[in-house]
Amino acid sequence: MENKKELTQSEKISLSLKEIAKLIRNQLKKEFPNCKFSITTEYYSMGCSLHAYLIKSDRRIIRKVEEISDKAILRLGDSYSREDLSKRQNADNHQLSACGLRGEFEEDSWCNGSFLTLEGFKLLKRMVEIIDQYNYDNSDSMTDYYDVNFALNLGLGKWNKSFEDFKEEEEDGIAQTCSKCGYQIEEEKYAPFCKKCAEEEEKEEIKAEEETKEKEKLTIEQTDKILKKLKDYGFEVTEPAESGYGVNIISEEYFNEKINEALEDE
Repeated sequence: MENKKELTQSEKISLSLKEIAKLIRNQLKKEFPNCKFSITTEYYSMGCSLHAYLIKSDRRIIRKVEEISDKAILRLGDSYSREDLSKRQNADNHQLSACGLRGEFEEDSWCNGSFLTLEGFKLLKRMVEIIDQYNYDNSDSMTDYYDVNFALNLGLGKWNKSFEDFKEEEEDGIAQTCSKCGYQIEEEKYAPFCKKCAEEEEKEEIKAEEETKEKEKLTIEQTDKILKKLKDYGFEVTEPAESGYGVNIISEEYFNEKINEALEDE
């Protein structure tokens, strides 16, 4: 990744859009030699636009429908089902939002209607960063003032050219790309994840296990309090058999049963 001195607004304006397109095209080709991009320009009255499209990728950009969480779908409301999302995810082209790519990756959020893999997001984010080197935005939505060096249209594939995402290959039933981020799997022992995602998954599992134990601990403490309260009120309580955790657990039904027994004896 190149670290160039940031251009001033005057320097950006001094470059024609065709010059900017050429600079962007060359840098993308240098940083992503195995990808194919389409960078074109359009001039019109009172302005101009840069059309930047990723045509072919060397890593998976679009997430599989089965990789989209239930939480993400719930956030969309009743408007989309998994079948609807499948059509969108498998579309020939995708119009993207540059604003959404300037922020951080959010697994449960889409980019203008398309759910991206982590590696796909990183590639497109870098693409926007390269383009933004030559743009500026002095717009003010409060006063309806619009002032940019050029408008940006960003997408995967074009209306007349389908997007060619990285195709997963399988050898002996083992996927060759990570099911979480879409990047290449370095070692088969980590499948269906790459090494980084496999380590992250292991950490998440350990964290979930610790949280479960903490909840069980709270349940045990609550059980002890309930048993003590029953005994303090003079109820004769036979504690249930020990669980596999080596502690006495009392259920709500057991508690109610003992209360009813005590009331009947009175």
